[in-house]
Amino acid sequence: MKIVTLDSTQDFHAEIEKLKEVSRNTIFRGLSDSSYTLIPLIGRINPYSSNLTREVVEKRLFVKFKESVIAFLSNVPNNDFEWLALAQHYGIPTRLMDWTYNPLVALFFAVVKERTCDSCIHVTWHNVQLKSSERNPFQIHRVYRYRPPYITPRVISQASVFTVHPEIDIPFESKNMMKIIIPKRLRRDFKQMLYKYGISNKVIYPGLDGICKDLRWLETDEY
Repeated sequence: MKIVTLDSTQDFHAEIEKLKEVSRNTIFRGLSDSSYTLIPLIGRINPYSSNLTREVVEKRLFVKFKESVIAFLSNVPNNDFEWLALAQHYGIPTRLMDWTYNPLVALFFAVVKERTCDSCIHVTWHNVQLKSSERNPFQIHRVYRYRPPYITPRVISQASVFTVHPEIDIPFESKNMMKIIIPKRLRRDFKQMLYKYGISNKVIYPGLDGICKDLRWLETDEY
């Protein structure tokens, strides 16, 4: 995997421009800590009992999520992939991993929170697109790229796309991948740049929560 460390905000734009020569189907994932591995959230949680596997916990969470939220949905998902995408967006650990088609959105997730470490953006391309969402997401045998329908406004604002993982606790690796390291000294510069570009909490998280986070950041000495 190619690893690039940025020296300035201009370097970021240069690296994104280079990707045009690689593929037009690149997707991006921003991480606040460059040491994090690409493992779905369900693969990083610990079951409350040593007698339970992560796979069992995943299916229990999935079933209970579907049972619990149905009364609050104006549009009910059509299949289990759509249900997983919805659950993932609201914080339920699943075998999906969040990516975006928009490199600025990935950069936002990499630098939005104050950290004392370097952050990063993973880039991958030539991933196999899931052709049928009627398949069982718990019985796939390779990593797929899955583009969800617009089941929530966040899918639109975040230009969301997912990878779906058959082995939930094994880090995702591919020969078609690169990693862009953002040194901690540049994090604040990138966050300010993104705001000028119109990429902020109120855009990424449409609604009162996003508006209030931006106001707090703008009017205080908070990072």
